[in-house]
Order: sequence, then structure tokens, then C-alpha cells
Amino acid sequence: AGPAPAASQTAAGAAGGVSPAGAAGHGGGGAARRCYHAYSNLNVNALQRYESNPDRDAFGFAECQLCTDGEMNCSTLLHSGMSRLIAVHIHFADGKGGDGGNASAGETGEGHPVINFCGDNGKGMIADGEPYTQACQQWDKRGVAYNVNMPGALVGAFSEGMTVADRVEDIAARPEQYYLNVHSLASWNTWYPTPHGMSRGRLQLQQSG
Repeated sequence: AGPAPAASQTAAGAAGGVSPAGAAGHGGGGAARRCYHAYSNLNVNALQRYESNPDRDAFGFAECQLCTDGEMNCSTLLHSGMSRLIAVHIHFADGKGGDGGNASAGETGEGHPVINFCGDNGKGMIADGEPYTQACQQWDKRGVAYNVNMPGALVGAFSEGMTVADRVEDIAARPEQYYLNVHSLASWNTWYPTPHGMSRGRLQLQQSG
């Protein structure tokens, strides 16, 4: 069985994955707290394939809860990998997809990380100016890596003055422009200094209720 969806502090709300709540926190700018639930189907993308890739068969999924008051968390369950996991991000694909359309940007486009989750803050690793909130859990003997309820942190360097609430609402408005990306040490060593990642998938907003 996969990871349970991240627990919400609010009751399920309106369609579109929205859960309204009471007073907002530091990310809400005085507006009511809103939470969105997103899913990502993770596979080795065409942009991530290379010769002798030890993680060529890696696959899995992610479930996220993103709230406008700054509470953000994701869980990932991955299978069939080998190389050490060094970063998990949500990226914004600020260009068009490989077929020239914005609707596929999160599937085949690329862009900077905008939310950090687990990762390696050591020297020489993928650094974007925002520390990773915790270390990533690694592959077990069965080739499974389960990272549950990883706290998220907004990457200010690539958010162009956006608050957490702004970023969360933008993800909810156009999830097809965003993708969750898991990076391994092997992929980083291969693609350095441009991290394409090991396994990724565009975000899909889930209904609440």
C-alpha cells in the first residue's frame, strides 16, 4: 500500500481540492487558510535518461498537501532505484513543453525548484539558497524508498517576490506547469551542473470530499 495522504487540519471543502479553514498563518496575508491536495505519478522522464543509469527503472508516486499559511508537506513512495537520494523539489516549468504547449510543461518542460522538501545540505550537492527541511530516507533492501510527510520550504531565490500563499494558489490555478522531481546522486553527477533529476511527474490537483 502507498503512503496515506497528508493529514489536513481542516475538513474537506469545495471541489478543486480546496479546504477552507480559519485564520491564516504567515503565508496567508490575512486571508482564510486554503489547502490543496496534489498527486504526481513519478517515472524516469525522457530528459532524465542516460547510458548506464542505475535508476533507469525507478518509479512511484507522490501525494502533497499545500496550504496558503505555509504548511506544506509531501510523501513519496519510490521503487526500483539504487543511487542515493539527494533532493526532492517541486519545480515550475516556466517554458513550454516538448510539444510546444503550456499544458505539457510540467511533463516535458523544465524550470527551477520553487519548493524544497528532503535533501542533502552538504557541500557540492544541489543548492538553491533554501536549506532542505530534512534528509531523505534511502532505498531499503527491496529497492523501496519511502519519504513520508516531508515539510516543504519556499525557495525565495526562484519565487520572484511571491509569498507562500501566492505560490500555493498558483500551483492550484495551473498545476500542469509544475512537476515534482526526485534527484539522485548518480543523476546529479551525470547532469552537473544542471540537475535534470532521476524521476519526475507533473502535479495533478485532487478533489477533496
